[in-house]
Amino acid sequence: MRWLFLLLVVLNLAYYGWSQQDAPVRVKEIAPLSGYKGGQNDIRLLSESQLPAGQCVYLGGLSSQDSAALERRLSGLSIGFRKARLPPPDLALEWLRIAPADKAAISGSALQKLSSEFKDLKHKIMPCEGIATGE
Repeated sequence: MRWLFLLLVVLNLAYYGWSQQDAPVRVKEIAPLSGYKGGQNDIRLLSESQLPAGQCVYLGGLSSQDSAALERRLSGLSIGFRKARLPPPDLALEWLRIAPADKAAISGSALQKLSSEFKDLKHKIMPCEGIATGE
């Protein structure tokens, strides 16, 4: 009986040692980022920020048929646009440049609705000048 008791004690000690190997490592404390004052004081979404002067919003990346449907949809929303031709990689796809007065109207929820209606719709914010247009 004494040997059985000693065997159980040794097995318990072995099990305790084995279970301590899987114990979680102590959490290392990390300083919060609130003390860091880098180039930006806060994070803003693109839809919340004002576009700098000379920047335009482009919608597109669609085929001709889908682009025509997008034009009808934008006309229904009273958003001004005109066709634009982007540099060679996007030559086969059609793009629309949103009128500067309607930049605010196309941001946020309106852009999300359009993206849900048109599966492949892309938007870009690029300089207005220096892009070859279809004019």
